[in-house]
Amino acid sequence: MSNGVTVFRGVPFAVAERFRPPRVLPLHDLPPAGGPFGKPSAQIPDPLDYMWGERLGPGAEDCLNLNVYTPDVNGKLPVMVWLHGGAFIIGSGRWPWFDATRLVEEQQIVVVTINYRLGALGFLDLSELGEPDSGNHGLLDQIAALEWVKANIARFGGDPEAVTVAGQSAGGISVSCLLGSPRAKGLFRRAIAMSGPPALVRSREFARKITHRFLTAAGVSTFEQLTKLSLAEILTAQLRTLKQTDFVGEMVYGPTVGDSVLPEPPLHLVRTAADSGVSLLTGTTADEARLWTLYNPVLRVLPFGSLKKWLKSLGLSPAEVRAAYRQDRPDLGLGTLATGLAGDALFWMPHLRLAEAHPNTHLYLFRWRSPVLGGRLGSLHGVEIPLMFGSTRANGAVYMIGDADEAEPMSAIMRCVWGAFVRTGNPNCAAVPHWPAFDPATRPTMLLDVKPTLANDPLPAMRKVWNGLPFDGTRPSLQQLPRIKDVLAYLAVCAGVAVLGVVLVVVAVVMWLCLK
Repeated sequence: MSNGVTVFRGVPFAVAERFRPPRVLPLHDLPPAGGPFGKPSAQIPDPLDYMWGERLGPGAEDCLNLNVYTPDVNGKLPVMVWLHGGAFIIGSGRWPWFDATRLVEEQQIVVVTINYRLGALGFLDLSELGEPDSGNHGLLDQIAALEWVKANIARFGGDPEAVTVAGQSAGGISVSCLLGSPRAKGLFRRAIAMSGPPALVRSREFARKITHRFLTAAGVSTFEQLTKLSLAEILTAQLRTLKQTDFVGEMVYGPTVGDSVLPEPPLHLVRTAADSGVSLLTGTTADEARLWTLYNPVLRVLPFGSLKKWLKSLGLSPAEVRAAYRQDRPDLGLGTLATGLAGDALFWMPHLRLAEAHPNTHLYLFRWRSPVLGGRLGSLHGVEIPLMFGSTRANGAVYMIGDADEAEPMSAIMRCVWGAFVRTGNPNCAAVPHWPAFDPATRPTMLLDVKPTLANDPLPAMRKVWNGLPFDGTRPSLQQLPRIKDVLAYLAVCAGVAVLGVVLVVVAVVMWLCLK
């Protein structure tokens, strides 16, 4: 027990054979508190493991375990089930950022952090090999965890009728999928989708294309051969598939549309399930895509011209897009305009569509800027996580949020808002001005910063310039997003032109000197 909070770590909630759906495990006896974390899902080590606070790879296949943080095992408190992010290829409920001790003690809620299968083991579509729901086994793992929580959380002091499912990035995408999935109906009353829109899902055609590449990389062709591969061989084939630059990088693995879990694109399912009674808190950070500048320094100076071809393919005018961003985001300079609009296409606009589709939604835009690297990272993807959990001193957090004491005012606001929503389904609390539910006519949006403000339709020009696109996962689809190879090709041409220009100048100077 720490600060009045009891932690139960590594509790198994389900088992699953390789490439098979999970089976929920019964809880016979309350496990001992304070034990070690369970194994994380099998994964490839990430270049930013130092920032996430723990090196998890290679992990294990026997990974379906969860952690429960409770302030009172005899209580009947609201519950938040946390789905971690990591592009569906990395992460775990044991990441230091997700230490919920402070949030739980202060807000008097129960927090459950879970693992689910990642990468090929969780999202390889094997429907052509006779496994119809295999492309969404990772989502089925999450559903199994929610079923376990509903059946057992009362023994840990939680209220099974007051469950909030929450997540960020891949975890937020998962929440967006579960909102409409018929397989998750009735398992939660509230949902928090942070920087995780319903648009970032795969079509069955795209998923099968990835599967063919994976099978080739693994040197197998049947389901039986797949089951006999070693874990190292599976991760090696996964890595080779991820490096295929004609795919969309990190988005190779993830939810697939076209089975019993997601029979339609998630946004369509959300509209169909509009009377579900689930309240939703959702939003993004202002500078989502700047996280990826830490993976690829070239993106720090990505020119706007590298995205012109892509914008035209979507039926948009690059000139009109540039003008809209200059009007609403004059802070975006030559090196950040392209990453700004890429982040909006991936996150902000799809979240607007989610807010438009789902009733009883509260929408936010997180604008607190990280002080790291002289502020160059802005309000990047993931920066709000340690602030929300109050884990500002966790391993690696300093690389995202800087000094914990300086981040404390923003953390206090986040804990207040998220705690209020988990308890009541409404984010209004003493830390923010009155925050009405989203209305498509007025578009009230809470701008989360050290001085939160409410704004109606805060980025109107940017919204309107994208307005012809549904952002529902079909248009634009993953296959319509900017290709890494196209961006690199554009940069190579620019570099070639620059070199040629220098050569011509040198030749001209030499000739002038010779003729002088």
